[in-house]
Amino acid sequence: MNVSKNYLFLVFLFVVSLPLSGCNQENKKLQAENSDLRVKLYLLETELTKQPRNLDRKDAEEILNRYLSTPSVKRIKFMASGFELAKTNGVISKNSGKEWPEYPWILSEKGKMIFGSIVNGEIIESIIITQIEGNYVFRPEIAEKVVSIKGISDGPYRGTKVVQVITTYVLPSDVNEQEIAKYIYMAERKDAILRRYDDGWRVEEIKRY
Repeated sequence: MNVSKNYLFLVFLFVVSLPLSGCNQENKKLQAENSDLRVKLYLLETELTKQPRNLDRKDAEEILNRYLSTPSVKRIKFMASGFELAKTNGVISKNSGKEWPEYPWILSEKGKMIFGSIVNGEIIESIIITQIEGNYVFRPEIAEKVVSIKGISDGPYRGTKVVQVITTYVLPSDVNEQEIAKYIYMAERKDAILRRYDDGWRVEEIKRY
C-alpha cells in the first residue's frame, strides 16, 4: 500500500471512530487512539509534502535539457541519401591516412568546414566515419536539446519512469543548419530513464535509436 492509500485509510479510521468517543467506558482508550491517529496523520502529511511530485512533461523537459546541455560524444547519423550526397559533393572522402585504416571514410577538408566547430579536425576520432547497424555515423562532441516529449510511462524498476523524447543538436554559430541537414538526421528519438530521489528526479540512462 503506497503513502496516499495509507493516508486515506487513516483518515477513514479517524472519522469513523469519532461517534464512539462519547462512551464513557471507552473514552480514555479512544482518546489515546485518536491521539495516535493524529500523530500518524501528521507524519504521513509531512512525508507526502517531502516527496518529489510525479513527473510531468514540463518537469521531464527541464531535467533532460539540463542533462543534455553539456557537450558530450554523440553519434551523428548520416541519412542514406545524405551519405551518397556527401560523397558526390566531396564532404566525405576515402581515408588514405595511416591512422585507423579499418575505417574507409572520413570527413574531407570541405566536410570539416561545413561541420565547423562541431568536429575537431586534429582528432581523428572526431572525423572518422563508422558504420553501426546499417547507419554511417561520426562522433563529435556536441550538446543537445529537447524538441518534444512524446510520452511518459512506468520504468523497468520501482521509482523510475521512461520518457520518450525527440532531441536535436545545439549548433554552434559557425554551422549552417540548412547545409548540414542535407546530409544528417537533425532529430533523434531517445528513451530516457529517470529515477525519483528524495530531492527530485534524475537522469539514470538514455537509450539512443
